[in-house]
Amino acid sequence: MLSDSNIEGLSRGKIPGNIPAIKRDLSERRWRNAWWDRHGWNLPNAAPPMLPSENTVIKKVGVHEVYDVRRWMWKANDGIRETTWPGVYNMSRLPGRYDYFVLPDWDCYSMSGQSIEFILPDEPWNHVEIWGKAWGQLTYIKEHTYDHTFGVRSKEQVKSYHRLKVPGQGGILRFDNALIEEPIGELGVYHVHIGSAPDGSVSEVFSLGHVNGNLQKESIASVAAFIDGRYPADELTKIIGLHSIDETRIEVIPTISAPLPFIHIIIPYTSYPEHGLDGVEIEIPALTVDPTHGEVFPPEYTGERSHMGNA
Repeated sequence: MLSDSNIEGLSRGKIPGNIPAIKRDLSERRWRNAWWDRHGWNLPNAAPPMLPSENTVIKKVGVHEVYDVRRWMWKANDGIRETTWPGVYNMSRLPGRYDYFVLPDWDCYSMSGQSIEFILPDEPWNHVEIWGKAWGQLTYIKEHTYDHTFGVRSKEQVKSYHRLKVPGQGGILRFDNALIEEPIGELGVYHVHIGSAPDGSVSEVFSLGHVNGNLQKESIASVAAFIDGRYPADELTKIIGLHSIDETRIEVIPTISAPLPFIHIIIPYTSYPEHGLDGVEIEIPALTVDPTHGEVFPPEYTGERSHMGNA
């Protein structure tokens, strides 16, 4: 948070200096609860759905046809949480919300903001994740003959997870908004099932660590600069994927003394003619932890998009 002197300087057009340091410690209840809220672990005695097996495939289902009433939308499913559905409203019922510019009437229908339909491609899916403050219900519509409400978001949710018991195939995913103007920052659809990487795929293996000087490469440095400009100081720990490395030189270098369990993994671009990046396989070692939600505990993965250097 900016100090009073920071704000005073901004009002005079000056870039603020000496910004107060962030002091978030997950051993304190308020910061732990905030972390749980952020990742959907805040409901009493509840946790997101577990993976079905030690060998699990998670495929993101691309959704490119989204409609609010009859208007095509690209927000809420473009990978950018700042582009939301619904968008800007002139007369919002949310406290303290009044926009500084007036939008023409044709920017949004009078009925918009109440429900949105995601037209799913003809492939299997069984898992939906939503980030944002919108609350309401998720309904699966199949050929206008099958109407099944399978997920409900409460007012308290920031991140929510919704899993079908039986995978769907294509169809329409509709979200009904209980309060117009409350936004969805991102909605993702996935197919989660038992499996492994397909046979015959070309693969690369990287060791993860930090090597002094390696971030000086132009492609890697540009990604690191993006991370540094977007995330707060206690979320800037970065490690890099390397093909060959002297194990004695590996060390994770946090930017502050008490970083959050938030690590950016930067994978360098390598060129393979006629091949492209299709997926990432992550091997997670066994961890010694104390469960906080039944037999499970909140993961350290944030759900943010991957950062690929020069890809």
